[in-house]
Amino acid sequence: MFSTKILLAAAALAVSGLASTANAAPYDLRQLGPAKLDSLYTASIIALHADTGRLAWFYQTTPRDSWDYDSVQKLILADVKIGGATQPVIMQASKNGFFYVLDRTTGKLISAQNYTYVNWASHIDLHTGRPVLTSNSDWYASPKNIYPSWAGGHTWNPMSYSGQTHLVYIPVLDVPSVWVDLLHNGGTVKYIDGFFTVNGIIADDTYSAEDLKRLYPAGEPAISDPERVTAWSRRGSRARDPASRQLTNSTPSGGMVGPSPRLASIRGRTRCRRSAPCSARLDRPLESPSIRR
Repeated sequence: MFSTKILLAAAALAVSGLASTANAAPYDLRQLGPAKLDSLYTASIIALHADTGRLAWFYQTTPRDSWDYDSVQKLILADVKIGGATQPVIMQASKNGFFYVLDRTTGKLISAQNYTYVNWASHIDLHTGRPVLTSNSDWYASPKNIYPSWAGGHTWNPMSYSGQTHLVYIPVLDVPSVWVDLLHNGGTVKYIDGFFTVNGIIADDTYSAEDLKRLYPAGEPAISDPERVTAWSRRGSRARDPASRQLTNSTPSGGMVGPSPRLASIRGRTRCRRSAPCSARLDRPLESPSIRR
């Protein structure tokens, strides 16, 4: 399955269409046979020639995905300085917990660092582009508490890139899943509500991210413009100066907020819109201190 988000790169580039793909089925790839294959083109970032539809290049973030780490998270296109030279890149915070930077003309992997706690892989090998698995990734042998969960370290929630700070703001889900092969070693219980995994509730704060957790709590989508970074939650929106991180605006939603926010300039004022399906719609200038009833 392809991500519904198709991005257009610069017209001067040979590659003009980008897409990302979901994971394969069944989740338990052992059902496909004994060969340990990669499930080619799944959990991948794919570049296509828009005029012919032919494949230009692809990069697979999670070969032989066994943890529901699809690769349909948002793609950010930017021109960034690397080694003193400006380079066109694609950036993605994958569900698998690693932040990927690729050359968008060739698909070459430039960087892959974990942005949240990860224990299914120790790192990404920059020469092969493949994750280096740990013993904790093998939930076939015995139940494992795996970070990130099958919900992902980052999933559909929008992330954003600030041209002012040159930082990417990622809404992180720092929770694990307890993976159990219920069919083979789960005792009398063979499934739970149709799933063969159980979400864990064990917290892990062994890495120093307390300031970002406080400023941008888990699961809040983020969007950026030159003046602010805006994070969203069920409570509403909070805008911060990207350089000082000082709160510049807090707007309650009046109800649960829905899908991704959008920024627009209307008569010289930056406005942010996001639907609130339960009871309200947000369509207010960011300078407004609150929703006036």
